[in-house]
Amino acid sequence: MRTFAKRTPHISNVSAQKMIETSTFFLQLFLAVLVGSTLIYYLRKKCVRNAEAERLEEQTAFGNDLVTQIATYLERGLVIAFRHRDYCGVGLELK
Repeated sequence: MRTFAKRTPHISNVSAQKMIETSTFFLQLFLAVLVGSTLIYYLRKKCVRNAEAERLEEQTAFGNDLVTQIATYLERGLVIAFRHRDYCGVGLELK
């Protein structure tokens, strides 16, 4: 019994080289888009986190430095108070 081999179209070296160049180009293009998209995603995420931190900082009535100074002052046994002769005073004291 005789078997016949399938005939495949002949591809010249020039057309094979063009196919390789084309596929390499599309691979590089895909990788560039992937890297660019990933970079944009992380930059946006970072910007959102920074905006949220700034918003939270704006909502804080007093800064951490002031609060730390007051706490240190009170821990030393000192009193922060305001008194007036016409009404009782308001103040802070750590007991």
